[in-house]
Amino acid sequence: DFLRGFKNTVLGLADDTSKERLSEAEIHSAFTGRETCNDLSKDMPTWIGIDVGLTCHITVGQGETIQNVHVVLMETCPVEQLFEKIELYKRMFNIVGGLGDRHPYTPTLNALRDQTQGKILPCEYRGTKEFNEIKGPIGEILHVQADRTTLLDEVPKAIRNGSLRISGYGNQKSLITAHLRNMVRKEEP
Repeated sequence: DFLRGFKNTVLGLADDTSKERLSEAEIHSAFTGRETCNDLSKDMPTWIGIDVGLTCHITVGQGETIQNVHVVLMETCPVEQLFEKIELYKRMFNIVGGLGDRHPYTPTLNALRDQTQGKILPCEYRGTKEFNEIKGPIGEILHVQADRTTLLDEVPKAIRNGSLRISGYGNQKSLITAHLRNMVRKEEP
């Protein structure tokens, strides 16, 4: 019942139809024009997403629900500075949840989970429609599993319906645009 997800995840084939790919105009409509965001709230529920690598890409969003979030800060830092950066965010924001890609940096994400008392969890992107919590022997959440295709579908949906606003992106507007445009597989040699 979800042909694109089946083609991308199960068959590993590209599904790059024009209706699925975000246009630059759609992406730019989500940008507020504020490269820095001065109205950060210490009390507003804050969500963090981290693409962990040698250079970590951190996205901080605020909103009463994750379905209606205002991205207020997008930063990068070397992986060696990630824990220090998260400590700063813990003082600046009311962090209620977040995810970081579990592989290949599993020990780093496990330590980050512990540092945030389980608010930022390692996420293993799988080819399943279910969102699963993997629990330890005393019931603590060790990591979560989520379907990558389903999650990536939520971003264009949020941009198209206007529920995702992006501020605090600094000099990364073109990089963010490129990443959002590349969320659909391309067939190239």
